[in-house]
Amino acid sequence: MDNQPFISLFLDTRRVKKSGKYPVKLRVFTSNPRIQKLYNTRFEFTKKEFESIYESNRPRTEHKKIRLQLQAIELKAIDAAKELKPFTFERFEKRLFRKTSEGENIFYQYQQAIDLLLKQGQIGTANNYELSLKSIKEYCTKTKGKTPSFLSFYEVTPKWLQGYENFMIEVKGRRITTVAIYLRVLR
Repeated sequence: MDNQPFISLFLDTRRVKKSGKYPVKLRVFTSNPRIQKLYNTRFEFTKKEFESIYESNRPRTEHKKIRLQLQAIELKAIDAAKELKPFTFERFEKRLFRKTSEGENIFYQYQQAIDLLLKQGQIGTANNYELSLKSIKEYCTKTKGKTPSFLSFYEVTPKWLQGYENFMIEVKGRRITTVAIYLRVLR
């Protein structure tokens, strides 16, 4: 069952905007099952502008920059879809709309897990994740001197883990069991 989507940009002429132009949308279509989703872009053109910018073989010089931006949107979507085996719209949207660096950001991943646990009604486990996240942020604030918004998985080394353990036991007065519970969540 090949579920790879067909991805394209098109001018959505179903409804004209107040500006007299039509929105350009990203179309993602899967043949099995037959599902089509449309995603907004920031672009809007008249029919003639769209033909001149995107559909012509040789766009005018003043339209080349806009055409490259449109092609970049399409290429980003195609790249996001290629990596997904099997393809699902939910995973595609997550990959397409998150910032590039969020995939390796520990704080972002923690928050995604917490949100999912709360959605599933696992409040105790979500609370454990929140406490673990809070303690990691405290440690990062102590070591970096400011509250961080980003912590890469690559920064978590054996040395970093030892420093975290020492901070939790010596400074915060936690037991080794608490530290192990918090780090199990990180793992």
